[in-house]
Amino acid sequence: MAMQTEEKLHGDIRQWLLGLLPQQESYSLEELLITDAALYEELHIVEDELIDEYLGGTLTTNEREAFESYFINSPERQEQFRIANALKVYIDDSKQDASDSPPLESSVAPAESRWTPFRKAIAVVSMAAAVLLIVVLGWYLLLVGSPSPSNSLSVILTPAVQTRAGGPVQTVRVPLGTRYLHLQLKLARNDYQKYRVTVVNSDGNVVQANENLTPSTDTGGPAVQFYVSASQMTPGEYQLKLDGVADGKFESADGYRFVVTPQ
Repeated sequence: MAMQTEEKLHGDIRQWLLGLLPQQESYSLEELLITDAALYEELHIVEDELIDEYLGGTLTTNEREAFESYFINSPERQEQFRIANALKVYIDDSKQDASDSPPLESSVAPAESRWTPFRKAIAVVSMAAAVLLIVVLGWYLLLVGSPSPSNSLSVILTPAVQTRAGGPVQTVRVPLGTRYLHLQLKLARNDYQKYRVTVVNSDGNVVQANENLTPSTDTGGPAVQFYVSASQMTPGEYQLKLDGVADGKFESADGYRFVVTPQ
């Protein structure tokens, strides 16, 4: 039974990361992730598994589509994917070079064996240089692709205006070339130390969920801030559900609405 429970949790985490886990089960799992450190470590393991399976082409069609449309939408996972892909390319190229090398003739084997330590040293240096190159490339891609004022559009949302019956819905015009929306949710009441935000499109599908958000005062008052990829925010109406975290449980805090239109 314990093994079945462990396997089910592993499967649920996998489905949750792909955005395929039903909403009620997602809420239950998220509560466990907040309170169970071991389960949170399992989350990172499953993240690596999904990236490896995607690169290896072993995901199902549905999983692959969910990976591309949901899992990879955060800057952190995009960076994980870039580094894993770069390392895979390097390893594949190394294997190909080894298979293309002709076998050594027996007559020169003794001479070659004398050079083994030198060749090993070269291999170690080459590997170290390759790893360094991957790390530097990763940091460069992270700096280029990470949210910044130059590629982000700041949007301030106020629940008192957005959620009242018959009230106007804020329109967000997204200029061409915008990579991220920097959403700043003004808090009517700051009753929690941590918050969770769920972004839902007009079809009722979850676009992105951010947890463990700490309110800030950068906008002149308490606000919850986070980034979402502009490519995920196609034209249409969106709702944001803001939950506070209290004693490991989620409590409804505020709601927000806005419409995305191209500029």
